[in-house]
Amino acid sequence: MYQDLAVVYDQLATIDYGQWAGFIDHIFQAVGGKVHKVLDLACGTGNITCELARLGYQMTGVDLSEAMLSVAESKLRPWGVPLLQGDMRELPLLGEFDAVVCTSDSLNYLLNASELAQVFSAVHRLEPDIFVFDLNTPHYLAEILGNNSFQHLEDDLAYIWDNSFAKGTAICTMELTFFLQQGGSSYRRFDETHREKAYALSTVRELLQQSGWYLWEVLDGYAARSAIPESERWVCVAGRKPVLDSFRQYLVK
Repeated sequence: MYQDLAVVYDQLATIDYGQWAGFIDHIFQAVGGKVHKVLDLACGTGNITCELARLGYQMTGVDLSEAMLSVAESKLRPWGVPLLQGDMRELPLLGEFDAVVCTSDSLNYLLNASELAQVFSAVHRLEPDIFVFDLNTPHYLAEILGNNSFQHLEDDLAYIWDNSFAKGTAICTMELTFFLQQGGSSYRRFDETHREKAYALSTVRELLQQSGWYLWEVLDGYAARSAIPESERWVCVAGRKPVLDSFRQYLVK
């Protein structure tokens, strides 16, 4: 995963990373603006890392994929952001951070609850005050992606995306076939398989509590409103201490 795809990842992205980063900044302001040093976990090609660096945060990025980090390095060079290759389930003590973020449904790639618990515990050992992460919801993985197929065509790139959702395991398997133009009428084909686990919110809450976190709020995507049954992406805000009422009053409409 994310080897050949790293080359075209940013070209395919339809996310407004500036908006996401702006909302994460809004979350940080809701805890009193005390966040300065931030770890971007599973940072990929560094899109959120870059946007938060633009906002003045001291960023560090960690990702498992060397290919994705290679793309991120050139993007983040102006800010001198340290980038490290590592497995988020087994994070070493990387230093002191005020906050950790993990976006773009990276945690859905952990296919069992024990691995998710490992990450929650590993992040807690870094001793940040706040942990912001997102997850594709069961509704999105089962009903929107589900057993559906998608196609995409550009002048220099095309892909076919076939999905299958297994109710027994709550895992969505995504088979992607890409055709990337190499010059003239020549195209290179490459294939990747991605799998994401749909976690119940009750499971997420329980695993956070077991790891020492308090789940402060679950939001309907990167917006100041609480999650609803039809939410396609949860943005979870967790803290090392119980939430203050002032946090919800500031953040959630």
